[in-house]
Amino acid sequence: MIVILSDIGLLLKAANEGDNISSATTVIRAFRIMRIFKLIKSSVHIRLIIDTIFHILPQIANVMSLILLLIFIYAVLGMTLFSGVML
Repeated sequence: MIVILSDIGLLLKAANEGDNISSATTVIRAFRIMRIFKLIKSSVHIRLIIDTIFHILPQIANVMSLILLLIFIYAVLGMTLFSGVML
């Protein structure tokens, strides 16, 4: 029903007749995201994957901070070595 209403709103917007309806369908389209949450609740496997991702996030943050530190060190080294080079 949400998809049909949003399609009607897009058609009316294309015809320049339904400005109010097209803005209302934009709000209704946001409710399509709720289907994802319903799917997550019903599926055990998807819930397991999402729980695993949330448990891994602190380790990923540590690795990303080390990579960021390495990039920063190389950026400072490059600015120091190539600061006197003319274009």
